[in-house]
Amino acid sequence: MYMAQKVESIGKSDDLDMVDENYHTGIRFYSCMNYTDALNSFNQVIRENPNCPKAWYMKGSTYFAMALKSKADSSREELSKESKKYFNFSQYCYHVAAGIAKERKVNTDEAAALIGEGGCFHELRKYNRAIDCFSKAANILGSTQIDQLKFCNKPWYSKGISLYELGQIYKEKNLQEANEYFGQARDSFQQAIEKDPHDAAAYEGKGSALHKLNKYEEAIFCFNETIRIHPNSPKAWYNKGLSLHNLGRFNEAIDCYVASLSIHQKRGQKDPNSWNDRGNALYNTGRYEEAKECYEAALTESNTLYLKFYAVINIAWCLIATGKQDILNNAIRRLDNDVLNKYSNILGLDRIESDGKLDLDEVDRNIVHSIINALDIKGFILYKQNKCHKALFYIDKSLKICSKYGIRNHYPWYYKGLILHKLEKYNEAIDSYLEAMDILEADPNNKFAEVYVAMAYSYKRNNDYKTAIKNLKKALEIKPTLVTAHELLAELESSSVNDGLQFLKFWTASKNRKVLAAVLISAAVFLVAYPMSGDMIIDKDIKQLRLEINLILVGFIATVLLLPDIGKAKVGPFEFDRIIDQPGSKTKLDLEYSPILKE
Repeated sequence: MYMAQKVESIGKSDDLDMVDENYHTGIRFYSCMNYTDALNSFNQVIRENPNCPKAWYMKGSTYFAMALKSKADSSREELSKESKKYFNFSQYCYHVAAGIAKERKVNTDEAAALIGEGGCFHELRKYNRAIDCFSKAANILGSTQIDQLKFCNKPWYSKGISLYELGQIYKEKNLQEANEYFGQARDSFQQAIEKDPHDAAAYEGKGSALHKLNKYEEAIFCFNETIRIHPNSPKAWYNKGLSLHNLGRFNEAIDCYVASLSIHQKRGQKDPNSWNDRGNALYNTGRYEEAKECYEAALTESNTLYLKFYAVINIAWCLIATGKQDILNNAIRRLDNDVLNKYSNILGLDRIESDGKLDLDEVDRNIVHSIINALDIKGFILYKQNKCHKALFYIDKSLKICSKYGIRNHYPWYYKGLILHKLEKYNEAIDSYLEAMDILEADPNNKFAEVYVAMAYSYKRNNDYKTAIKNLKKALEIKPTLVTAHELLAELESSSVNDGLQFLKFWTASKNRKVLAAVLISAAVFLVAYPMSGDMIIDKDIKQLRLEINLILVGFIATVLLLPDIGKAKVGPFEFDRIIDQPGSKTKLDLEYSPILKE
């Protein structure tokens, strides 16, 4: 009762001028990022007039800004306790402001407060609640016919961001619902564009959603629109580079990453993502030394542990590409020293085989993924060094972490299949490839043709050529230009599917092929040397015939000696080295929620 009387008296007295003065003082403090004094001013307004929606709104905006600053100052990907506290305070203030504005039927104030509240829920990763707030704000603004407001498209844009993040969560879990959320995000961004065709951020958001839907050409169009409106947008250049990268247009992608780096450098800012993905593009063009330099730069500029881990892992990929044993050992040392040893106690690397105890609950999920990648790559390096049993040890660690934390990752199953194939355990290798396929098929966006090729080699070794051909055709549906699939398919289809590669099998099975080769060599030597003995006169046509016979014999000798080894080479480690995918530590599209401030 006292509070209500006080509010009524303020509304009827000259004290309202003092309220406005305190409010505008708070705005000035806020603009200067003096958040403590800004809060004091807005609190003074609220004490004098508890039902002042603009004071509640700006108090919420101040807490929001404090939360963002705390988030930026933290090196963790997860929100700190302080950031969460400020976002919760901010959400409460926005909620109060929205309630007061709704009671007074001030639609624009209510919509602005709902957008602010939704932004807090978004930052707290409560995306469904954020979407609910943004939808309410959109309905209010749409029903009041106030498209001229500068923030009329903000609820649609903000809703798109939250939908996009939900899609990211479902994609990480390899769930098909991911595409539904990306599709809804695209539509929401399009509505934001219709409200304001000059909103560069809305084009960028739509482009990012299209990228996730594998519609890269359409995504590039949107990023180009962003660049047209804001030529110095580093995020637009970076995201355009990712889409070009996924189209295999690596050199164009490199140019985009360079543009992003240039803009950041002119502003005195670090850009580890562009360094990382520029390295990925260079890696894919075979420029491993240049790629390594980019990853080293990403490592230097990274401000979070998981980005540092990504850089170390990708440096290891570049070292692997050289194939030199001493460099491979260096790659293992870097993985151990810079990634795995930092979490050796938590991982229980020495005891995982006995009791499997792991405690990564307090570790950033991005770091968990980095640890899995590091274990996979270490296992793969050991596989290349023909240390297959040690390689399996680390791959199995990776699989146990994936199982414990519900992470569906096809790579460790794929690598395990390669190792088992090399150990001539073809049925077990096929089982591992099938596990990888089961994960891949749950995510329509994740295309990995190489696993089908690898499985085809194992089926070939089991003499099941029909199934091998089936898998190769599946691989070519996914990646029509995959050379290894074409080579093996041509080899299998050139022989009888029912009888198998009889000719190749004959020479491979023959234990006396070297003896046979010696006989053929002797015959060739006799045909060349015999005419040179005595005073024999050889007709010119006969000489030509002997020469042709010698050429045929040389061909047979080469076939007997080399053909079985060629057959082995195509299923050996060298062929599999060629089908390893690009570095798997590509960073995500740079897309983030940004709040609206409305006085």
